[in-house]
Amino acid sequence: MQLSSSLDYDPSRPIIHCDASLNQISSEMARIEREVYRLRGIIGAFDETMQENAALTTDIMDAYLKELMSPLDQREISVIRQQIDTRIGSIKENCLENYRGLLDARELIVIEGQTIQLNAQTKVTLEHAYQQRLEENIYQLKEEFSLGEATDLEQMQAQLKEKFERYQDIFEKLFECKQQLTDQGYELQEAMEPELAKLRAKKQELQKDLKVTDLFIASQLGAIDYLKQEISKKWRWGRKDFVNTPSQVGFAPLHYAAYHNQREAMQLLIDKGADLTLKDSEGYLPLHWAAEKGHDEIVQLLIHHKPSTINAKGRLNRTPLHRAVFCGKVETTHLLLKNGAHINAQTNEKNHCQTPLHFAVLQGNISMVLALTRYPELDILQQDSQGQAPLHYAIEEGLIDILNILLKHPSWQKATVSTHAKLLESLLSIVPKRQAKEIKAQLLLNFPK
Repeated sequence: MQLSSSLDYDPSRPIIHCDASLNQISSEMARIEREVYRLRGIIGAFDETMQENAALTTDIMDAYLKELMSPLDQREISVIRQQIDTRIGSIKENCLENYRGLLDARELIVIEGQTIQLNAQTKVTLEHAYQQRLEENIYQLKEEFSLGEATDLEQMQAQLKEKFERYQDIFEKLFECKQQLTDQGYELQEAMEPELAKLRAKKQELQKDLKVTDLFIASQLGAIDYLKQEISKKWRWGRKDFVNTPSQVGFAPLHYAAYHNQREAMQLLIDKGADLTLKDSEGYLPLHWAAEKGHDEIVQLLIHHKPSTINAKGRLNRTPLHRAVFCGKVETTHLLLKNGAHINAQTNEKNHCQTPLHFAVLQGNISMVLALTRYPELDILQQDSQGQAPLHYAIEEGLIDILNILLKHPSWQKATVSTHAKLLESLLSIVPKRQAKEIKAQLLLNFPK
């Protein structure tokens, strides 16, 4: 089988699309993986719907209620309006921060039924459009709840309470839909695994007779003879530079081999001087890609040869553990943690300084939360840049199953009112979006002394 001379280098992943027969199989594998990501994108769309509609409305009504329920005798209407505007300004900033975090955490998003691949340009466009919609929604809500000198404040307070309860019901239904989709996503991933395994086997069969003429394709396909031949052509002192040469889109041979689970090729490249700390254009090491794909043998090989890479920081300061957790690779997560991965590692400010547990809770991934809470060094009270611990998100989203798991962890048992007073107070002030009574009951039942 002769390789096509026309090669398509993927700029965002260490993937080279080549021969038509292999492309067909790769496309089918990508289709299955895209279906899983599509569901995640729909979940993101539900998140956006909830934030833009029910959550935004309830947050703004809550801002009004907090001011109206305070003593009014000493304050003029203009002062009340100003204080409400200050609260709404904070709500707007939080919404924008949450939306940026959603875009940073996802590779695609579903908008009006269309799947959109996310890159730097589309993120800027989407954020701008979101900000415009947000400002329009806020303007409409402020018009609906406008305050004047003749406003009957008690009547407005009663109307706000009634509408607040109605929107909480809407939010509850939206959340149930989101939870069902989340469950479907993990079920689909598990159901599709046998089909993916068959396609991988078929792809390997086709690769046996494939003739390669490119170092990067050889690393991707595990073409050992070709790699040995090309490396042997170089002078001994030039071989190290040769095996560390990046492709036109910034990936080294080791990145391709790691992503495609080519263990023998990995070992050969390492033996010939491949740099395990070499970063691609996004700042990711081969270990990041192996962790993302759940290639445990490759992960073990890389850690064995370069233990210091276990906590390497890539784009947004994400570690290999962040990538494994985000992609739902439970076994890889255990492997990384048993080899020294920092379980409480945080991303940078652009990704809200979040830990792997933040990722797992925000995804509603119970299996991953169970995996992480097996480790006593986990800190469920570790706060992100917005002052939110994983517990905050579990309570806010009404994730009672996840909350119950977190409340059994030693880091919660060690918390005391004297040492964590401010954080514990903030947990009690959260209004859960669903199962509010059950959530509050569990929190109070397990509250530190």
